[in-house]
Amino acid sequence: MNNRKIALGLAAALTVAPLSAAWAQTSSDPERYWLPGQERPISPGIFVGGGIGYYRVDEQDFFGPGDDLDDDQAAFKIYAGGDLLPWLGVEAGYVNFGEIGGSSASLDADGWSVAAIAQLPIGNFAPYVKAGHLWWDTDSVSASFGDPDGHDWFGGLGLRFALTQAIDMRLEYERYEVADADVDMGSLNLQLQF
Repeated sequence: MNNRKIALGLAAALTVAPLSAAWAQTSSDPERYWLPGQERPISPGIFVGGGIGYYRVDEQDFFGPGDDLDDDQAAFKIYAGGDLLPWLGVEAGYVNFGEIGGSSASLDADGWSVAAIAQLPIGNFAPYVKAGHLWWDTDSVSASFGDPDGHDWFGGLGLRFALTQAIDMRLEYERYEVADADVDMGSLNLQLQF
Protein backbone atom coordinates (compact mmCIF):
# COMPACT_ATOMS: atom_id res chain seq x y z
CA MET A 1 0.00 0.00 0.00
CA ASN A 2 1.23 3.47 -0.84
CA ASN A 3 2.67 5.33 2.18
CA ARG A 4 1.19 8.56 0.90
CA LYS A 5 -2.34 7.09 0.99
CA ILE A 6 -1.78 5.75 4.50
CA ALA A 7 -0.47 9.13 5.69
CA LEU A 8 -3.48 10.91 4.15
CA GLY A 9 -5.84 8.43 5.82
CA LEU A 10 -4.20 8.99 9.21
CA ALA A 11 -4.35 12.77 8.68
CA ALA A 12 -8.10 12.48 8.02
CA ALA A 13 -8.53 10.37 11.16
CA LEU A 14 -6.53 12.90 13.22
CA THR A 15 -8.88 15.62 11.97
CA VAL A 16 -12.18 13.76 12.31
CA ALA A 17 -11.65 12.08 15.71
CA PRO A 18 -11.65 15.27 17.85
CA LEU A 19 -14.62 16.64 15.89
CA SER A 20 -16.63 13.46 16.38
CA ALA A 21 -15.74 13.43 20.09
CA ALA A 22 -16.94 17.02 20.44
CA TRP A 23 -20.17 16.14 18.59
CA ALA A 24 -20.67 13.14 20.91
CA GLN A 25 -20.55 15.44 23.94
CA THR A 26 -24.22 16.12 23.32
CA SER A 27 -25.01 12.47 24.12
CA SER A 28 -27.00 11.35 27.15
CA ASP A 29 -23.79 10.59 29.10
CA PRO A 30 -22.20 14.02 29.77
CA GLU A 31 -19.63 12.58 32.22
CA ARG A 32 -17.96 10.53 29.46
CA TYR A 33 -16.32 13.50 27.73
CA TRP A 34 -14.04 16.30 28.81
CA LEU A 35 -15.35 19.80 28.25
CA PRO A 36 -13.27 22.98 28.25
CA GLY A 37 -13.10 24.24 31.81
CA GLN A 38 -13.36 20.73 33.27
CA GLU A 39 -9.96 19.12 33.67
CA ARG A 40 -9.45 15.44 33.00
CA PRO A 41 -6.10 14.70 34.64
CA ILE A 42 -3.57 12.38 33.07
CA SER A 43 -3.89 9.17 35.10
CA PRO A 44 -2.93 5.47 34.88
CA GLY A 45 -4.66 3.46 32.15
CA ILE A 46 -4.25 1.63 28.84
CA PHE A 47 -4.03 3.37 25.45
CA VAL A 48 -3.77 2.69 21.71
CA GLY A 49 -2.86 5.32 19.16
CA GLY A 50 -1.35 6.32 15.89
CA GLY A 51 -0.04 9.29 14.04
CA ILE A 52 1.63 10.83 11.05
CA GLY A 53 5.03 12.46 10.95
CA TYR A 54 7.53 14.25 8.80
CA TYR A 55 11.19 13.32 9.06
CA ARG A 56 14.67 14.29 7.93
CA VAL A 57 17.76 12.16 7.52
CA ASP A 58 21.11 13.07 9.10
CA GLU A 59 21.64 16.84 9.09
CA GLN A 60 19.28 17.89 6.29
CA ASP A 61 16.70 20.61 6.98
CA PHE A 62 13.13 19.57 7.78
CA PHE A 63 11.99 21.70 4.83
CA GLY A 64 14.84 22.10 2.40
CA PRO A 65 14.70 23.90 -0.96
CA GLY A 66 11.98 22.35 -3.11
CA ASP A 67 10.48 20.26 -0.27
CA ASP A 68 6.77 20.08 0.30
CA LEU A 69 4.55 17.99 2.58
CA ASP A 70 3.61 15.50 -0.13
CA ASP A 71 7.14 14.32 -0.92
CA ASP A 72 8.45 10.96 0.32
CA GLN A 73 9.43 12.15 3.79
CA ALA A 74 6.06 11.33 5.39
CA ALA A 75 5.98 8.56 8.01
CA PHE A 76 3.26 6.89 10.04
CA LYS A 77 3.19 4.95 13.28
CA ILE A 78 0.85 2.99 15.52
CA TYR A 79 1.38 2.10 19.17
CA ALA A 80 -0.20 0.62 22.31
CA GLY A 81 0.79 0.86 25.92
CA GLY A 82 -0.16 1.92 29.38
CA ASP A 83 0.47 4.47 32.08
CA LEU A 84 1.66 2.41 35.04
CA LEU A 85 1.78 5.47 37.31
CA PRO A 86 0.74 9.07 36.64
CA TRP A 87 4.41 9.85 35.81
CA LEU A 88 5.55 6.55 34.19
CA GLY A 89 4.32 4.70 31.10
CA VAL A 90 5.43 2.06 28.60
CA GLU A 91 4.53 1.51 24.95
CA ALA A 92 5.21 -0.79 22.02
CA GLY A 93 4.80 0.36 18.45
CA TYR A 94 5.43 0.13 14.74
CA VAL A 95 6.87 2.97 12.62
CA ASN A 96 7.12 3.11 8.81
CA PHE A 97 9.49 5.72 7.38
CA GLY A 98 8.70 4.97 3.77
CA GLU A 99 11.64 5.69 1.50
CA ILE A 100 14.62 7.39 3.15
CA GLY A 101 17.23 9.15 1.05
CA GLY A 102 17.42 10.80 -2.34
CA SER A 103 18.32 10.15 -5.96
CA SER A 104 21.83 8.87 -5.22
CA ALA A 105 21.03 6.66 -2.21
CA SER A 106 17.75 5.47 -0.73
CA LEU A 107 16.22 2.76 1.41
CA ASP A 108 12.71 1.71 2.43
CA ALA A 109 12.66 1.31 6.22
CA ASP A 110 10.28 0.37 9.03
CA GLY A 111 10.59 -1.07 12.52
CA TRP A 112 9.10 -2.22 15.82
CA SER A 113 9.84 -0.44 19.09
CA VAL A 114 9.43 -0.58 22.86
CA ALA A 115 9.87 2.50 25.04
CA ALA A 116 9.54 3.86 28.56
CA ILE A 117 7.87 7.25 29.01
CA ALA A 118 8.48 9.63 31.93
CA GLN A 119 5.89 12.41 32.10
CA LEU A 120 4.96 15.31 34.36
CA PRO A 121 1.13 15.57 34.54
CA ILE A 122 -0.09 19.16 35.00
CA GLY A 123 -3.88 19.16 34.92
CA ASN A 124 -5.01 17.90 31.52
CA PHE A 125 -1.60 18.00 29.80
CA ALA A 126 1.79 16.43 30.41
CA PRO A 127 5.26 17.12 28.95
CA TYR A 128 7.23 13.89 28.60
CA VAL A 129 10.48 12.26 27.53
CA LYS A 130 10.84 8.75 26.16
CA ALA A 131 13.66 6.28 25.59
CA GLY A 132 13.46 2.93 23.90
CA HIS A 133 14.77 0.41 21.43
CA LEU A 134 13.91 0.09 17.72
CA TRP A 135 14.28 -3.14 15.71
CA TRP A 136 14.42 -1.88 12.13
CA ASP A 137 14.35 -3.53 8.73
CA THR A 138 15.23 -2.09 5.33
CA ASP A 139 13.18 -3.66 2.56
CA SER A 140 14.95 -2.30 -0.51
CA VAL A 141 18.28 -0.55 -0.73
CA SER A 142 19.60 1.28 -3.80
CA ALA A 143 22.93 2.18 -2.21
CA SER A 144 24.94 0.95 0.75
CA PHE A 145 23.52 2.27 4.03
CA GLY A 146 24.90 -0.66 6.02
CA ASP A 147 23.11 -3.80 7.20
CA PRO A 148 19.59 -4.62 5.88
CA ASP A 149 18.27 -4.96 9.44
CA GLY A 150 19.37 -4.21 12.97
CA HIS A 151 18.44 -2.54 16.23
CA ASP A 152 19.34 0.70 18.00
CA TRP A 153 18.32 2.89 20.92
CA PHE A 154 16.13 5.94 20.28
CA GLY A 155 14.79 8.86 22.29
CA GLY A 156 12.18 11.56 22.11
CA LEU A 157 10.23 14.25 23.85
CA GLY A 158 6.72 15.59 23.53
CA LEU A 159 3.59 17.14 24.95
CA ARG A 160 0.38 15.21 25.65
CA PHE A 161 -3.06 16.87 25.87
CA ALA A 162 -6.32 15.33 27.13
CA LEU A 163 -8.87 16.36 24.50
CA THR A 164 -11.79 14.33 25.90
CA GLN A 165 -12.28 11.66 28.56
CA ALA A 166 -11.37 9.10 25.88
CA ILE A 167 -8.94 10.86 23.49
CA ASP A 168 -5.47 12.35 24.00
CA MET A 169 -3.33 14.19 21.45
CA ARG A 170 0.48 13.95 21.44
CA LEU A 171 2.93 16.30 19.70
CA GLU A 172 6.23 14.45 19.54
CA TYR A 173 9.84 14.67 18.36
CA GLU A 174 11.93 11.48 18.12
CA ARG A 175 15.44 10.61 16.96
CA TYR A 176 16.14 7.15 15.57
CA GLU A 177 19.21 5.54 14.02
CA VAL A 178 18.36 3.39 11.01
CA ALA A 179 21.08 1.71 8.91
CA ASP A 180 23.78 4.18 10.03
CA ALA A 181 21.53 7.18 9.27
CA ASP A 182 20.15 9.52 11.96
CA VAL A 183 16.41 10.02 11.42
CA ASP A 184 14.70 12.97 13.19
CA MET A 185 10.90 12.84 13.13
CA GLY A 186 8.21 15.24 14.29
CA SER A 187 4.71 13.74 14.56
CA LEU A 188 1.09 14.43 15.53
CA ASN A 189 -0.63 11.51 17.25
CA LEU A 190 -4.06 10.69 18.65
CA GLN A 191 -4.56 8.00 21.27
CA LEU A 192 -7.65 6.36 22.72
CA GLN A 193 -7.66 5.94 26.51
CA PHE A 194 -9.25 2.97 28.30
